[in-house]
Amino acid sequence: MAFNDTIGQLTGNSTFYDWFTKENSEIIAKLNQLGVSGVTGADGILSSTNTTTGLVTLSIGGTSGTIQAGLTFAGPIVFTGEIVVPNTSYKITGITSGTSGYTFGSVVRINSSGYTAANANTADSAEVIGVLSARNASYSVVTVLGKIDGDFFEVAGSTLSPGCVYFLSGTTNGFITTTEPTTMGYVSKPVIVGLGATSGVVVQYRGNYLNSAGAGGGVSGSNKLFVTVTKSPTDPSSYGFSAGNFISFAPDILSGNTFFHQVLTQTGRTSIDGWFLSGSRGFLNDVTITGADASSFTWEEDLIVGMIETVDTTDPSYNLYQLITHGTTTVLPKSISEATTKRGVWAISGSTYEVAATGITQQLVHHPLVNNEVYGSIHQAGFVFDSSPTYWYVNLKPFISSSVTASLRSTSAPENLTNGLNFAYNGDFSVWQRDDGKAAQYTSTGSIYFADSWIRRHAGVPVGSSQYLQKQSFSVISTEVEGTPESYIDVKCIADPGGADPAGSTCSVGHVIENIETFNGGSITVSFYAKCSQSSYSGEVYFARFSGGSRISTDTIGTVNFSTTWSKHTLAFDVQELGAGTYTDDYVEIGVDLMPLVEAAYDASVAVGASLFVSLASFVVYNGTFASPPHNFETYESKLKKSQKFYYSSYVNTQTIGSQTMTSYTEPVLNCLSFAYLPTAPFTIRKFDNQMREDPSIVIYSPQGVANEMYNYTASRDLKNTSGTRGYSEALRSSGTPGTATVSTSADATAVRININKGAVPYDVLNFHMIADASYPI
Repeated sequence: MAFNDTIGQLTGNSTFYDWFTKENSEIIAKLNQLGVSGVTGADGILSSTNTTTGLVTLSIGGTSGTIQAGLTFAGPIVFTGEIVVPNTSYKITGITSGTSGYTFGSVVRINSSGYTAANANTADSAEVIGVLSARNASYSVVTVLGKIDGDFFEVAGSTLSPGCVYFLSGTTNGFITTTEPTTMGYVSKPVIVGLGATSGVVVQYRGNYLNSAGAGGGVSGSNKLFVTVTKSPTDPSSYGFSAGNFISFAPDILSGNTFFHQVLTQTGRTSIDGWFLSGSRGFLNDVTITGADASSFTWEEDLIVGMIETVDTTDPSYNLYQLITHGTTTVLPKSISEATTKRGVWAISGSTYEVAATGITQQLVHHPLVNNEVYGSIHQAGFVFDSSPTYWYVNLKPFISSSVTASLRSTSAPENLTNGLNFAYNGDFSVWQRDDGKAAQYTSTGSIYFADSWIRRHAGVPVGSSQYLQKQSFSVISTEVEGTPESYIDVKCIADPGGADPAGSTCSVGHVIENIETFNGGSITVSFYAKCSQSSYSGEVYFARFSGGSRISTDTIGTVNFSTTWSKHTLAFDVQELGAGTYTDDYVEIGVDLMPLVEAAYDASVAVGASLFVSLASFVVYNGTFASPPHNFETYESKLKKSQKFYYSSYVNTQTIGSQTMTSYTEPVLNCLSFAYLPTAPFTIRKFDNQMREDPSIVIYSPQGVANEMYNYTASRDLKNTSGTRGYSEALRSSGTPGTATVSTSADATAVRININKGAVPYDVLNFHMIADASYPI
């Protein structure tokens, strides 16, 4: 507040009249004019004055009163209305924007040295605190609960799907996955529920430890069960409780069911904690029971729980068993592995068991035509799909012989194969490490790899043709195609109608499958979705074998007629026996030949500029014969691991190989590889995440976009440009003469050594990208 005028001073000679006059004529008059002439608000507080009334107005918040600084309240705060808080987060130190191995969305926990990335592979490693929602130069922000927004691609392998639950990964530190862990000893820990492609809600659900330490049992996933059986006084391993054997549970045995104990004893079995080797009602034909009518017994088939997949005997008091109740497994029962005829239905047997260290004989019986067993029925254990199985499908299910259909006979496999092995593992085009066709149309001629394990073969098409290959994306809510793929491809090839006839040329796309002997002499089913931009065109599905880049044989599986909307095509094929010979760099390729379309378009004089192309999606190959199999794909992490046997890239999907990836003039992107140049080690050795097929070819790229070059972070320039600069202890850098190779490499299938020849001195930090290629020749 301030006066709008001043009051004069009295002197030592002033009289009482002078005092009287000043009081009445000046002081009182001036006081009557007192008013507020100005007021200043603080952070987030709006203020205003009224010179007429003398009032001051203060408003906390308001349309432009956002409080920028933090507030501290010493006492309790009471709100009577709604409070909107996006999330609960807090700052941490130790992880910053420059800390390697962390990015937005990384899941973190606390250990003795601070914060570290969480992993579902042990109980301690899965003690999740929260998710990194922001990283700064001196601190990071951990969100423990609530909504976060950002790019989840690096930690999830893709954008998020609304309503989808993302679990802590048991494979990669800090990552999340849509596949719930099922491995014994891991932790099933939900972390995020997707809201949209770039947003999710951090949840704090209790993790489920996938083990049964001292408990009677536990469930994990939809087809795994963990149970414990005590070792004292009887060690279950001595009584056939081993991998590949089915076991049952009957609670009343625990209370002394003497009648059923007679059945077990006479059939070579022993009950431990109520658990015993599974059998069928057929046992009752061969046993003598005292004091009971065999017909009153519950069918043994109703007591079967599952097949043992793994056994953990490390605890001194009990054995821990992982059971599979349904689905595909690589654990073969002894009955199957020793049978001469394996393909078809296998059922629980009613024969006396002989228990050996390697497993039980006679527990399963083969039913090539689903013959009747006792009482006119069988209890199916599962299916075998080929004559030399490496896996089989467990499917505990009773069947009445009169209801058995042809699809269950030995020449077929079940249509409800929910966990079948899809040999075309990247048939959904989700792993695409190379650049060709990924972000834009690839229009060049010639044969190339595009998506991982996919080859486009293009040869002999006359000059003047028009061709391209391009990755496309489905809508998040699309239900047009099975397998919920996110991507598909468009393929075009049109010959110049005014040029030479394209007959005898090649234009196809196919998925590579290791080993030329795969499917040898067996049956396969190929199923995929396709459409064409124009009607009345067709293609041919083919099965080809290659060795050293040369085609050994090609067979046509069948012809498919394309429609203008997505349609499912399923074809069965009996693979011929491979001829004797020596094969190297050999593989099988299964795909779609587009030459029927190319030749039909040429005959119809379709112009090269016409919009005529084929779209392919959700490609699966199963061992066995199916009328309409479901389309199943592994997790992205599993597919990437398989892909990296042939091709590895340090670039992420949003980056182009060999491009400039600096975030500023001096800062490379975080996904660059890096190391410190040491006085005793002028090189770095990088072990591949997965062993490659053979010794790969290596190309090193600087984040500046230069091949066979590295970026010297300490010198803020590529190695070739560091001459004359100085590093630690004033050491002088030299790049050598122009054209001198600053880096060189040597590699085997497990690791690469990168030598620094020029451009660095001890303690320099170096950054680079790397491509390692061990693909089959084409």
